[in-house]
Amino acid sequence: MLEHTDGQWRRRGAPVLEGSAPRWSVLEPRVVHSGSRYRMWYQANPHEIGPGEHPDYELHCVESEDGLTGWTPPRVFAGPDEGFFDIAIAPRGDGWVMLLARGSDLHDTGGFPPQGLWWSTAARPSADRADWSQPRRFLDTDAPGTPIWTARGTYGPGLAFDPANPARATVLLTGVRDTPRWPRLMLGRVGRLRRPPVPAPFYLSVASLTLDLPTC
Repeated sequence: MLEHTDGQWRRRGAPVLEGSAPRWSVLEPRVVHSGSRYRMWYQANPHEIGPGEHPDYELHCVESEDGLTGWTPPRVFAGPDEGFFDIAIAPRGDGWVMLLARGSDLHDTGGFPPQGLWWSTAARPSADRADWSQPRRFLDTDAPGTPIWTARGTYGPGLAFDPANPARATVLLTGVRDTPRWPRLMLGRVGRLRRPPVPAPFYLSVASLTLDLPTC
């Protein structure tokens, strides 16, 4: 973690939280402070998902009084059957809204769970999944007509609300581009007097969208 003190950012040498067997990772952390406690959601999985593998993700949640030490034992917030990769969370009025994203098909393996973004609400940022409403899908990147730059799914959401209009949400997301046809892509860019892209297994993009989420 980084801590801002005396006008400077200082890095804390030791990790504030470490994974444990069989899920060693502490990835995609999201931390909020509410009441007298810090809560952190993070992704726990056995290893990095590579080509040919399907996701095995769990979302865990832990709590701490100071956000540095004394974290509670992790609680499973979303299991591997749901395939959720990471979240965004923000207050809205007297309640809270959470976005959930599934792990996108970076390596074009196929057979991944349905892709997109889901949203859920709760009266407080609880670590107990039962306190949250059933997730509702508002972005379906498997639907016909999905832009090519997000055809393999999305992840890494961000969320903010307009204080003057609590229903109006701004969502940031990372999109994973569909597999390009290299000859066509290269010739098209050269024809526009642009350099050809560096060969890579996938391409990422960042986008924002504005939408109205119901307040009930």
